[in-house]
Amino acid sequence: MKPATLLDQISRMRKHPGVACLGFALGGFIPIATYVVAHFETPARPEMWLVVAGGLVFSPLTVWEQARYWFASPYKASGFVLVLEGVMVSSATLALSVAALSILATVNGLSVGYALIGQSRVHATRSKAGKRAAATRRRKRPAGGPVVRKGETLEYHA
Repeated sequence: MKPATLLDQISRMRKHPGVACLGFALGGFIPIATYVVAHFETPARPEMWLVVAGGLVFSPLTVWEQARYWFASPYKASGFVLVLEGVMVSSATLALSVAALSILATVNGLSVGYALIGQSRVHATRSKAGKRAAATRRRKRPAGGPVVRKGETLEYHA
C-alpha cells in the first residue's frame, strides 16, 4: 500500500485541525529534540548520544516511506534520508542543519498527524457501528416480551 502524498495528508489535516496539531507536535518534536541534543548537549554529556540514536531510529523510517513514494526508488529515498538526517545531526553549518531540521520536522509532523486522524476515524467508525448495533438489538427485542436465542426454548415469565 502506497503512503498518502503530502498534499493528501495536508488536505485531510485541514478538516481535523486539533488532531493535526497534536500529531504535528508529536512528530515534529522528535527531530527538534534530536537536533538540540546532538548540537548542544552531547559535547558536555556524551551519554546523550543514546537520545540522538533514538531520534535517528524514529525519524528516518517515517521520512524514508515518504521519500520512497516521492522518488519511486528505495535507493534515492535512502540517500535522501541519510543526507537529511546526517546534515541535521552533524553539520556545523547552521543554515544547512536548520534547513534539514525544518524538512524533517515537517514530514514527521504531517505523517504522525495523518496517522492520528486515521486512528481517530477508525475509533469513531467503530463507536458509531457499536451504537447502531445496540440500537438495532433494542428495536428487535419485543417490549416486555421474552428474549429467545437460537437453541433455547421459549419460556414466559410473569
